[in-house]
Amino acid sequence: MKRDLQFFIVALCCIGLVLSFVHHTRFGRYGLEAQASLRKRLDLVTLRTSRLEAVRTTLLREIRLLETATPEPDLVEEIARTKLRYAYPDDRILVTNPR
Repeated sequence: MKRDLQFFIVALCCIGLVLSFVHHTRFGRYGLEAQASLRKRLDLVTLRTSRLEAVRTTLLREIRLLETATPEPDLVEEIARTKLRYAYPDDRILVTNPR
């Protein structure tokens, strides 16, 4: 009888220990759930980085074009209109609701 009780207690402790490991493997700080969350965050950061790289490439191209002795007037006008939102006094401007 005493031996059966000891076996039962040891078995319960082992099961508890295994359940603890399983819980921490799944939900712990470095577990599977945390890895999935980090993967999603990595995807978002990668997407944002690629978008910023595209903007950087465009800006570097525009800088190279403007660094010449006499920059193209059309390029200067395009940049002034799109980036600085300049317009001629006789231009008609349509304001839309950007989303």
